[in-house]
Amino acid sequence: MQPSGVRPKLVSGSCLIAVALLAIALQGYWARATLEDGTRYNIGLRKISHIMEPARATSAHNDCDYLRGRGTVELCAPAPEADAAYSMVCAAFPLMVAALFFAFMSAMVTMISPYGAKGTAAALAGASFAAAFAATVFAKISMPFAFAVLVGPTTQFGSFAFSSAWTAVAFLAFAAGLSTTSTMLRHS
Repeated sequence: MQPSGVRPKLVSGSCLIAVALLAIALQGYWARATLEDGTRYNIGLRKISHIMEPARATSAHNDCDYLRGRGTVELCAPAPEADAAYSMVCAAFPLMVAALFFAFMSAMVTMISPYGAKGTAAALAGASFAAAFAATVFAKISMPFAFAVLVGPTTQFGSFAFSSAWTAVAFLAFAAGLSTTSTMLRHS
């Protein structure tokens, strides 16, 4: 017997929307920094791209995957005395992946479990919220200070991937709150 009612649909729907938003956040760039010469750096949860001609759609660029140390590694060099910031930005990606996994599992448990498994779904939604919130805060705080190439220019957040991360956090907070409250009140 699968759970019926509005609560399971709201929880699973919120978690699945969060999964889609977290996938966008994992793939896209979160911030950019424009240099005086007109070039810019795009910074994501895994890599940095140096865009040589920002006005052109197909501009030449150099990339560095700082989690794997591949590409133009001088782009990924940590800023002097920024060990904590560099560690935080490197922790953001695995935290975001964990958040995506927990959100997906919460949705699946809510939809598939023959007993409703409200406690498990609530725990998974809460873990997903905590991981996504921590990853987003870690990235926001540490990105501008973590890399040597970003020491001079001002880093600006506000891309679609960054907004997707915060929207996913809001959906996960809703799902975790609804799951936890209904579990505590023993609602179906």
